[in-house]
Amino acid sequence: MPRPKIRTEFQDYGIGVRKMSFVVGKESFWERSEAAEYIRSLTPGYKPRVPVVKPARPQPKTVKALVVRSPWAGEIASGEKTVENRVWKCNYRGWLAIVAARRPESGADAGRAVCLVKLVDIEGCEGDYEWMLADPIALKQRIEIPGRLGLYDCLSFIPRDLLKRIGL
Repeated sequence: MPRPKIRTEFQDYGIGVRKMSFVVGKESFWERSEAAEYIRSLTPGYKPRVPVVKPARPQPKTVKALVVRSPWAGEIASGEKTVENRVWKCNYRGWLAIVAARRPESGADAGRAVCLVKLVDIEGCEGDYEWMLADPIALKQRIEIPGRLGLYDCLSFIPRDLLKRIGL
């Protein structure tokens, strides 16, 4: 028996809207991969394909620092604020040291890390990104970390007992 072919059909709905479908015999599919899977299912000895699951992104063995203005640094430390808005994104996922900005309103915490928090995801589009934060660990003893723009390494400033606590 010859192998069936996938035929592409278009339906014109007017006002510039066209819908494409893939047809195999009398069966119609919206996705080409579904049509191809249907053809494979007609062959003897067919085994369905198992979807490929991407492995989880490996957690880096580092801690990065992010400078945040007060009062938001304190709100992140207390767990009240779980989303940080930024105009840029990065590929880093892992532990962040939230450093209070050196401004008059920062008080005694200025230039010090107030908490460690996990950056789990970044959502949004060009110029409006939401950084999803989880698992805040408020620091009773503030750690002095020099401030910079963007994300930067601060692993050398974090005490070893705290690194063990977060699994690094």
